Amino acid sequence: MAETTRRGAKAVGRPKKVNRRSFGKIIERENSRGEVVAYIASFPVTNDMRAAFRELEDQTRIYKSFRPGFKHEADAWLNENRTALLLGSWKPPHGEEARRERSAMTFHDYASAFIENHRKKNNKPIGETTKDKYRQYLADWLDPVLGDMTMGELDGNTKAVQRWYESHHIGKNHEGESMRHHVYVLLKMILEEASGKPVDDEGNTLIQHNPLTFRVPKPKVLRAADYVVATREQVLALADAIAPRFRLAVLIAGTIGAREGEILALRLKDFERVGERTVIHIRHSVKVEQGVPVIGTTKTESSERDWTLPEALVEQVTEHCATYGVRKPNDLLFSTVKKRGVVRPQNLRNAFQNAKKKLGDETLAKMVFHDLRRTAGTLLLEEGGATTPQAMAMLGHNTLGAAQVYQRHSKQSEIRLAQKINESMERARHGAPQADHKPKVQNKVSETTKPADMSASATTEPPTALADMSGAQLAERLLLMPEELWPAMLDAIPEEQREATLLALAGR
Repeated sequence: MAETTRRGAKAVGRPKKVNRRSFGKIIERENSRGEVVAYIASFPVTNDMRAAFRELEDQTRIYKSFRPGFKHEADAWLNENRTALLLGSWKPPHGEEARRERSAMTFHDYASAFIENHRKKNNKPIGETTKDKYRQYLADWLDPVLGDMTMGELDGNTKAVQRWYESHHIGKNHEGESMRHHVYVLLKMILEEASGKPVDDEGNTLIQHNPLTFRVPKPKVLRAADYVVATREQVLALADAIAPRFRLAVLIAGTIGAREGEILALRLKDFERVGERTVIHIRHSVKVEQGVPVIGTTKTESSERDWTLPEALVEQVTEHCATYGVRKPNDLLFSTVKKRGVVRPQNLRNAFQNAKKKLGDETLAKMVFHDLRRTAGTLLLEEGGATTPQAMAMLGHNTLGAAQVYQRHSKQSEIRLAQKINESMERARHGAPQADHKPKVQNKVSETTKPADMSASATTEPPTALADMSGAQLAERLLLMPEELWPAMLDAIPEEQREATLLALAGR
């Protein structure tokens, strides 16, 4: 009988028996009636084999499929390969033979190798956190339906992929849509490689026809209105309501917009007194790898940043360190109670949810800990009068689009803006003189040059002229332009020059 998984989907052709040997293994595959339909023989690819044959660099095992009744031939094939390896005469299969043998690999094995060896577009390997996430998708959502199918069985098998799609239960309120789409993206990458990446010099691919022939719709994306931006008073109230050992975490997130992982990775040495100011150095972040919280790198290179803390927050840091015995440079500001180890981000999120319930503020009901980061970006602009480059520097962003996601107007600022418009309309109705709104001349700009003219000339500047400018010069040019024109200007210059320009802006 075909085995039924815990998610209710039937797995096709699951192994009946695994015959392990001193070298390699043979898997008996059966159909839904319990009849043996194939013997899959395989042996592992060693590091020495990968070093000798470049085409094996992304393989974990060598496979070959045998028909029912040919188990002795499968044994003989394994013995032949073992002998050839011992004598140093072994060579990998080529051409159509290689494609047939590799097609005997199970989807689970192929997907596992894909996850371990996958690289980003910049050719850097994906992070361990991403690998953990993909491994979980494979174990929970792909393996129950596709895991034990061979790649040959999956070749062009649209019905099997359709069974995977139907195995996802979607709730009335669209629960599960987001997870299904995440898993779909991983499956799409795996099958595109299997059907598009040559496995030999002749251009053969592992499977000839991609069985994924449909798209999974993206889930609903949160709009700006769905984010919760708290007031300064609400941030302080949440800090008072949370478990005392996490009080400082709320204040740091709600004041300078640090991510939860960055906060939990902070050590005493990350705070430095420079003259009369205290600077926080954000260099690490806590991530969960294979179920264990570890301190690793920040989300991106631009996330590494330094920021001057307000004195009110410095006092809270000092008090926290005195209360919880943070004395040595390498001491974590936030640690587990018994072993003083790394805190799981989920523990901080749970404590935050409890604080919300304790506070009982209905306007914060849908708020998550990450919304404190959005709150910090918004309050920096509204209360501090910061420029967008300053907000980007504080939040660790290197693109305007990313910065705008974390900067939302609050209801209070909307009310203040409406009041200002109302006052302006009243003055106009009663004939009162209007305030002088002449544009300010910046950096000794010639009075004969209009801002509009400057904006137009900046965005139509020949690429060669822009390429000759330094980051500081381009920053000067941007400051003379309306901020809505900045993206076009930044898109017109190379990435290295763009980063230099953003750094120059952040320093102003």
